Amino acid sequence: MKRSGLLLLVCVLIVAGVIVCRSRLKPARPHSVTLSWNAPVPDSSKSKVVSYSIYRRTKDGTFAKLASDVTDLTYRDERVKAGTTYVYIVQSVNELGLESQPSTEIKVVIPED
Repeated sequence: MKRSGLLLLVCVLIVAGVIVCRSRLKPARPHSVTLSWNAPVPDSSKSKVVSYSIYRRTKDGTFAKLASDVTDLTYRDERVKAGTTYVYIVQSVNELGLESQPSTEIKVVIPED
């Protein structure tokens, strides 16, 4: 994953009038989003939940599947960009491979670096 950074330039004025500069790349602070949810209440008349699918969209975009076959009740999205707003939904997947209705949408704003 390519990371952007801030260039930090340090200059020192030496008595002879010569300016010596050294640059150092200061890495940008990485951001991530951790989602967590509750498992649906088991219902003997329905198929068993075997995994979850995670969907994400940007503020004005359409939902795209971010992850499938998630078996934990948490998911960490490390592919987020500073200054961007994301909306997430989770859908359970039953043993027949059918997805449930989407969860409530969760809006997350990633702060600027």
